[in-house]
Amino acid sequence: MIDGIYNHFKFHPIIHLLITLLAIIPILVGFNECMWVPWFIFALLEFFYAGLKARIFINVFLLSLTLSASVLILSILYPAPNFMIGEKISIFGYEIHKYVLDMAIINFKRLFLLSIISINSSFVIGLDRLILYLSTKKSEYVPFCYSILVAINAITLLKEEKERIDIVARFRGVPRRKRLITLFPLLVFAVKHSQRAAMAMLARGINKNKVYYFDYSLNAADKKIFFAVIISYVVHLLYYLCIGYRADSFLNEMSFSIWKLVA
Repeated sequence: MIDGIYNHFKFHPIIHLLITLLAIIPILVGFNECMWVPWFIFALLEFFYAGLKARIFINVFLLSLTLSASVLILSILYPAPNFMIGEKISIFGYEIHKYVLDMAIINFKRLFLLSIISINSSFVIGLDRLILYLSTKKSEYVPFCYSILVAINAITLLKEEKERIDIVARFRGVPRRKRLITLFPLLVFAVKHSQRAAMAMLARGINKNKVYYFDYSLNAADKKIFFAVIISYVVHLLYYLCIGYRADSFLNEMSFSIWKLVA
């Protein structure tokens, strides 16, 4: 079998997916900075090494910042009733409960970090190769995996078809306010594409007994990296659990001191 993964990728998609999950889990669980910062930085460095462009990262950063800031502002302006407890503080003449602000900042940080990691990972994982790898491991999911591949590839085709429809609409002088009707030919194209894809899958005999021309499995180097990352994460987690109470106390004291200075 011919190597189908490593011709264009430095690592197997499973490695990218693993590092992404290990960077996301501490943020979701709510561990302090001692746990999630090293893996967040490690994930970003791995993404850049895998080929992530600086321009893409900047665009993702600005998008994540805008989305997170919007959520932060909405959380402050329209807080949940059960959050409106405790002391109040004044920010630019606007009184707000300190607990509301604390929760809004926590949600802002989590959403911002999760957006950066998840969106940037989509540019380096190689979703199509990841799906093909999973289909070779679970043969009964082969038709389902190929259906997902058809849907992913259809995104580019739909975008190109939408551009062609817009060009035709401009040539015919269709006003922008009436361009909504151009969605109907796009819907027809999507239905026809799904029918052609289904017929192609049937003609090629896509089933659980499919024989693959390319090899999508992990090589020896990636297996070593996989287990090295897992072991490092477990060691880091155990170390964090051993000193975590002290780190939490230190960070809480710092936060309390900062709030005193601001107030």
